[in-house]
Amino acid sequence: MADQITDEKRGKKRKANWTQDECLMLVTMVNEKKNILRSKFIECEVSLYGDNCSKSCGHCLRPEQCDNINGTCKNGCKSGFQGTFCNETCMMGTFGKHCRELCNVNCKGCDTITGICDSGCYTGWKGSHCSEECDSGRFGAACGLKCGNCLDGIQCDHVNGSCFSGCNEGFRGPLCKEVDNQVQEEETGNNWETMFYGVLGAFCVILVLVGVLVFALYTIWKRHRNIIKKYRASDSSPKKEKVTEDHGNENVNSEYQELGELSPSSPYDSIH
Repeated sequence: MADQITDEKRGKKRKANWTQDECLMLVTMVNEKKNILRSKFIECEVSLYGDNCSKSCGHCLRPEQCDNINGTCKNGCKSGFQGTFCNETCMMGTFGKHCRELCNVNCKGCDTITGICDSGCYTGWKGSHCSEECDSGRFGAACGLKCGNCLDGIQCDHVNGSCFSGCNEGFRGPLCKEVDNQVQEEETGNNWETMFYGVLGAFCVILVLVGVLVFALYTIWKRHRNIIKKYRASDSSPKKEKVTEDHGNENVNSEYQELGELSPSSPYDSIH
């Protein structure tokens, strides 16, 4: 009787029979408590936290250990990340430490860490941070369009290409890309007139050059001919002198002969 009473009292203190699910639940609760106690006294390795150090830390500011129990970053987040666990990227249009920096307003979207406009620039802007206007005669998206014939080559509007200073002669329209036909016709007529006089002047110059060349060639030829004549004359002069001398002797002899025939005989000739 006493044993029965004792068993009844014990039955009130504990349950005699446990189901399998209840046993598993009890074991899980005990393990969780052990892990909590372990995490309080034994820190996880770098970049790990939580039960059995099974979770990874976020992008903490320094390569340091996050809280080994809840994973919060003690000194904030790296550039480009935010949130309690530093595992959220910056919202669109922001970047940098704590996502407090704003992307350039001319930027379609920037890198959350560096702020570089990796999604491109709005129309009329260029550069890594989209902070430079189009220049060098360009405008439009990615500065891919060429300005028209703005007056004196002044830069057109970097966004829409308008020529605020006006157009060069012969062009019209807001972009100075339309040809002004009247001015073009006048210029064409002037060009033909200029071309005619230019050709005529060139022809006259050519004639003068040809005349100078002909005169020079004639002068050279004439000088060469005179040299040849002088050479031939000097080569034939001795013969002419000899012929003249012989002819002179013949004339003298004939004259003496004629005088002998005409003169009377002298008494001295008969004596001899």
